[in-house]
Amino acid sequence: MTDKDSDVQVGQGTLLVASPFLRDGNFRRSVVLIAEHDAEGSLGFILNQMTSLTLGQVLPGIADHWPIYYGGPVGNDSLFYLHSLGPELEGARHILGSLWWGGAFNQLRALLEKDQVPRHALKFFAGYSGWGQGQLASELEEESWILKPGGTLNVLESETDHLWRRLILSEPAYALWFNMPDAPYLN
Repeated sequence: MTDKDSDVQVGQGTLLVASPFLRDGNFRRSVVLIAEHDAEGSLGFILNQMTSLTLGQVLPGIADHWPIYYGGPVGNDSLFYLHSLGPELEGARHILGSLWWGGAFNQLRALLEKDQVPRHALKFFAGYSGWGQGQLASELEEESWILKPGGTLNVLESETDHLWRRLILSEPAYALWFNMPDAPYLN
């Protein structure tokens, strides 16, 4: 699947930037990293919606400084993680470059309990975003998403508060929406 305005293709590591016209409240002003993509569908994580929870609140014995992000509307009762630990975690899945997801949680927990994971090497998510066969292609046809190539940003280190706006501002056709309020109809 190719974005009609560029040569970017949906694949592992691709970023989906919600267009200003996207109506789905789960994804409003969101940036999603695609972790898996094949003929059956796509799986990703919303990078810029932090929850009020920390890992220490969910798993006693773990340092409380790990925020948990809202990864998407599917499987909210499950914890997922992106990391740069690579195959150090058995079963970890490679996404792009030094970015991986998942892997043996018991190994990760042991590293966390010993405070052996650098802050910039790991990001946690409650839930994930998922699209069935053809669903994401349909949303791209409707121009619900703007595609950005993998490697556009370091998803583990990037500041997330203004991520959507920064990426929208880089698109001339959408830059005018930079200052649009979340709910313009309330003005």
